[in-house]
Amino acid sequence: MTKQLRVLIAQGHRNTTGGNPAEIAITPIAARAIQKALRAAGHIADMVQNDNDWFEGSLDAVGREVVRRHNLAPYDLLLDVHFEGDANNTRGVFAIVPDGDGLRTVSPYLGSDAWRTNTLDQSYALAITREVSAATGPSLRKSGVKLPGVMSERQTGVGSKGYRLAMFGYTAVARDRLVRLVLELGNITGDADIIKSPGFFERAAQGVVHGVQRVLVESNVVSISSAKPVGIPAFGTMMQLRQPLLVTVTVDELNARKWAETNQPIMRMLNAGNSFYARGWIVGETVEGNPLWWVMGRGLPTDLLWRVWSGGTDFGVDDILAMSRKEAA
Repeated sequence: MTKQLRVLIAQGHRNTTGGNPAEIAITPIAARAIQKALRAAGHIADMVQNDNDWFEGSLDAVGREVVRRHNLAPYDLLLDVHFEGDANNTRGVFAIVPDGDGLRTVSPYLGSDAWRTNTLDQSYALAITREVSAATGPSLRKSGVKLPGVMSERQTGVGSKGYRLAMFGYTAVARDRLVRLVLELGNITGDADIIKSPGFFERAAQGVVHGVQRVLVESNVVSISSAKPVGIPAFGTMMQLRQPLLVTVTVDELNARKWAETNQPIMRMLNAGNSFYARGWIVGETVEGNPLWWVMGRGLPTDLLWRVWSGGTDFGVDDILAMSRKEAA
């Protein structure tokens, strides 16, 4: 196995808020099958609902429970398992990706939780829906989506009315590590014949496992050109500057991320000519041969400490290292 993930699974509508009775009846079967398959593949897979497949609380309470558990022992992936029940009986497998900037929410957050910043969520959504579709039979949903099988939160019935999905709203605070997906395994009416076929839930679960594995394998591919230059400190080494440094972006677009790795959530997008203060730098993921990332801030307690790859700024690796050697002298 490439990597062991910690996965938290929620059974759609199995709470006091309720929902479509036909969906409520089968989400536990699908969720338990996914849990079993993930565990068999070597991952940690926990369930929000109790052993009776029920959560004694509202949908909002489910979102808060996810965050509570994540704070105790961080998860890598949240799968909120559903079956679509729209009035048009739109067929197909799809996953919903967080895209909530500007939508009304009861749980505000700093930074961005938008489609363009949730790139890892998109990767999991693409891989999982494709593998589930291939394993079970329903096609990928192609209408009302950003990509075949991948829908933006804004394209949902709730999002189109200007509101966040409760699950995404409450869990936005955990997005620096937690990939969050609402997974729709087909239309409860339009895909009924397929959903009711023998072995459907087990095949869907295997599709989820294969999708997860696909992302993990692809994220572990390292090119020769990404080798760390000689003389660079160990990964995770952080150096603080005596005085904050004004840094300018020199590429068309540069992302400020939560941590110094390209699979981390994008907190802000910077454009060419934008400037920001750096309080130091850290050795992170090597990108195009450069592993140095700026740590944003002015040395204040309120600094957000977001990471920005130095390769897209007006200071090169040699400049940064020389600067640090001079300060240490």
